[in-house]
Amino acid sequence: MPRHPPTNENLYEYFINRVKQNLHVVLCFSPVGEKFRTRSLKFPGLFSGCTMDWFMRWPKEALVAVSNHFLSSYTLESSEEAKKSLIQSMGVIQDGVAETCIDYFNRYRRQTHVTPKSFLSFLSGYNPFTRKIHRKLRCW
Repeated sequence: MPRHPPTNENLYEYFINRVKQNLHVVLCFSPVGEKFRTRSLKFPGLFSGCTMDWFMRWPKEALVAVSNHFLSSYTLESSEEAKKSLIQSMGVIQDGVAETCIDYFNRYRRQTHVTPKSFLSFLSGYNPFTRKIHRKLRCW
């Protein structure tokens, strides 16, 4: 490869060529709501030149493992068996919501989605919710 003098133009060309060869962009969009549809209509070139990975729903065992990870550190005024039952129930509830989304689509032909983010929000909202309920019960 012939060596080029380090002029501004040559350096810029070298930089642009390296960027073209090595630049990879990862865009993450949630299919929930109208924003995804609106973006795909406004920017068809963005979607036509992309590889889309559609992530399928989580298996029930994975949901239980994630709920165990997040809820095991919570202090609950209950037995260890009740805590394990709660952790199991969280995964079952999320799996049931995903099933209901499929039933909803089959019945009304409208897509609804349950994402990993919605499950994590569900889990993170549990502890503040229980604290609020405990405060109300103590006031009685």
